Amino acid sequence: MIRPTLALNFARTGQLDRRITFGRSSAATEMDYAGVLRSLGIGKPRFDHDASGNCLGLLIEPQSTNQAEYSRIGDGTGWNVARATAAAATSITAPDGSNDAALLSDSASAPGSSFLYQSVFRATGDNCASIYVKRDPTATSSVASVTVTDSSVYFDLDTGTVTSSNDGGAIDAGNGWYRLYVTWVETEGY
Repeated sequence: MIRPTLALNFARTGQLDRRITFGRSSAATEMDYAGVLRSLGIGKPRFDHDASGNCLGLLIEPQSTNQAEYSRIGDGTGWNVARATAAAATSITAPDGSNDAALLSDSASAPGSSFLYQSVFRATGDNCASIYVKRDPTATSSVASVTVTDSSVYFDLDTGTVTSSNDGGAIDAGNGWYRLYVTWVETEGY
């Protein structure tokens, strides 16, 4: 049996071998072993983890920008709430470990029909929009969706499953949170 002269097992070590150089010109985020979304500085490698905290290895993706401009409802402008109220829920731990998640609650006049929406910039080329969602334990049922043009994902928060998808999906982010995303190719920017 011939043994390799260089064996790199990023999943086992959770770090880069000192002989490897890595570069990235921007900051990024990753889910760490504890299931917490954390920010990384410019040029720092990302290691992907599953919802159980197991290291999956070095995360390498093409450059992208989340076209959902504000990732938190409480960031001010950008999000529109219909037939519901959105309020800070300091008792809910957000994916990044902070206590500044927002809770979207149905209005009494239209239960089960609330929604949150945002207009997104659609740049020419490959695009992605994503949002983190978690089931409200007081709701009778919860379905979340992300839709842009002809791309969409519908997600059942009760069962933790994608019920319908056209160029989208869901990633278990741990602690009941899911990252819903859609991707699309835009031929003309808006």
